[in-house]
Amino acid sequence: MLKGVSLDIRPGETLGLVGESGSGKTTIGRAVLGLAPVQSGSITFAGERIERAGAARRRALSRDLQAVFQDPYTSLNPSRTVGDTLGEPLLGQGVGAKEARARIA
Repeated sequence: MLKGVSLDIRPGETLGLVGESGSGKTTIGRAVLGLAPVQSGSITFAGERIERAGAARRRALSRDLQAVFQDPYTSLNPSRTVGDTLGEPLLGQGVGAKEARARIA
């Protein structure tokens, strides 16, 4: 259980959660992604409360929310560039290659 957590991430910002083992980093990430239940409080993204969003809305939100979990050897493929790794989900969601490159830059 986590208590007293408050994060404010502005458009264009990236957040890295760093802390000792058992401090709640993964729990926070899972809650934001809808993979762990939220017992109280709220998670707001772009002015919308998302902690109880349904499956269809979560899929739409996945275009803007992403987690890279702790083990870089399973999260990142060393044979691919960072640009390729970041571009793959954009291309999969129908974003054109030119727009994907611009968004990654």
